[in-house]
Amino acid sequence: EIRSGTDLPTFISRIVSMLNELLEVSFVALYLVDETSDELELKELVSNSNGVTEPNRRIPIGRGIVGWVAEHGLVQNVPDVSSDSRFVEVAALQPSRSELSVPLIAEGQVIGVLNLESDRSGAFSDMDERLLESTADHLANAIHVIRLHEQLKALATTDSLTGLDNHRAFFDRLVLEIERAAELGRELSIAILDVNSLKAVNDTYGHLTGDAALRAVASVLARHRRDGEMACRYGGDEFALILPGVGNDETWAMLDHINAELRSGEFEIDDLTFPLPTASWGISTYPVDGRRPTELLSTADERMYLHKQTARL
Repeated sequence: EIRSGTDLPTFISRIVSMLNELLEVSFVALYLVDETSDELELKELVSNSNGVTEPNRRIPIGRGIVGWVAEHGLVQNVPDVSSDSRFVEVAALQPSRSELSVPLIAEGQVIGVLNLESDRSGAFSDMDERLLESTADHLANAIHVIRLHEQLKALATTDSLTGLDNHRAFFDRLVLEIERAAELGRELSIAILDVNSLKAVNDTYGHLTGDAALRAVASVLARHRRDGEMACRYGGDEFALILPGVGNDETWAMLDHINAELRSGEFEIDDLTFPLPTASWGISTYPVDGRRPTELLSTADERMYLHKQTARL
């Protein structure tokens, strides 16, 4: 499983389920460190008693036996949790009597904790402890490598300036959404947006200010993006949206709201405040404006330039 691990959630789920099947325990849980909050986030929990999973549970580093292990990077084999003041019981699970908690260490840093609990006192032997330590070493390194692969993949499809998806990710997603729209018999709209007067901002105030303006526009688009929709930096001063299941009229209404926010918005750089630039846009909708990515993009691009010319009149 470790050699074949590529998708982190699936990999963790398989490992935890496998350990739960192999060991006579009440439950197995795996936590990973969230560096942004200094907490442990529960990634997977499998119980022999009721098969319960408890996503989104968080433990502050240092709290409970699990938090202590994350803080100190040391294995804890507690034969009787009732005599350990650090123990914190997990709600909705059967009471535990003993606990084995092992740190996941990669590159010298604790990245998580593998935690096992049993309803029997003294359930974990020295052999269990050594076995879990060895398992944890391989598991931590595998998780570390998978995370690196995911980060590299994200970098390849993310615009470094705005944090939005880039042109490559947009085109890949468009191909996929056209296939879904054809299969489901639903509409799909795309929009190409061109930021107005960005060259004037760059020429007058410098490219750092122009970059700040692009980041501010990207933030507006990200706020208006709904679940399942995509906003990307298409290139230069152009952005793009993919709106699955959305028709032309609804897309126009969304862009009117976006442009209203741009017209009234501001951004700051170096303690100076500037008005947000507005945008011109073009829309195309599957299948009425085309059934291939190139057809939809060409139509939206033509309409965007027409919109920009009309706005100048």
